[in-house]
Amino acid sequence: MILPSGKCGIAWTDATLNPGLYGCAKVSAACKNCYAEAMAARLAGMGQAAYVGATRDGRWTGRVTVAPVADAVARVRAVPRSRSGHRYVFVTSMSDVLHEDVPTEWTAAIVRAMGERPDVTWQLLTKRAYRYPELADAIGAWPRNVWAGATVENASAADAQLPGLLAVPAAVRWLSVEPMMGPVPLPLDGLAWVVCGGERGDGARAMPWAAAYDLRARCAEVGAAFYMKQAAGFAPRKDLSDVPADLRVREMPVPA
Repeated sequence: MILPSGKCGIAWTDATLNPGLYGCAKVSAACKNCYAEAMAARLAGMGQAAYVGATRDGRWTGRVTVAPVADAVARVRAVPRSRSGHRYVFVTSMSDVLHEDVPTEWTAAIVRAMGERPDVTWQLLTKRAYRYPELADAIGAWPRNVWAGATVENASAADAQLPGLLAVPAAVRWLSVEPMMGPVPLPLDGLAWVVCGGERGDGARAMPWAAAYDLRARCAEVGAAFYMKQAAGFAPRKDLSDVPADLRVREMPVPA
């Protein structure tokens, strides 16, 4: 399997794609220092019409808008092909593709379009995994090259997210434990990949290293790939120089 380049600034992917989804709302403690919120406010200030109204005084307003389905599908189909023959694309880094105000059929249409591009591994990530079963029903046959992921920060978030995530018939189901704010001691059976990372940016909260060690050990127990993205801190880093040596692991899943 070709590993992601991380050239877009996220180590575990090659590129990000917004198929036409603007705005979001905070739903958990992990959202406190949302980088997308700050970026959306900046883009609105620069005059990008799609983000006007998504924030007010630098905070999400809760307003969410989507592009017409045909436009969203066209953006998916237009993703450039890689010279290596394969690439990873993280979908909707600036919002949540399963936000409750996003129509299920809108998301289903773009996921079907992703299935038409087997040269791309599409990485979905949500804090609203309870909507996955509804999405899966709308799609029908879940595309093998679309990985279904959920973001959690601690045990209570994982407890809320895992049932919906595990209901998806995806070849790869994964967790992004970023920012890690506490232990995630729940069973990891059924997951192929776990990404772990500390919070970045102004006001970043401390990384609980004991919880990270425990998470890596339990990934090994169930055969899930473990990927340490970063430690907590202010300046973004792509290397692992500030991570304990025995946690400098970056594994990627290989679908069965």
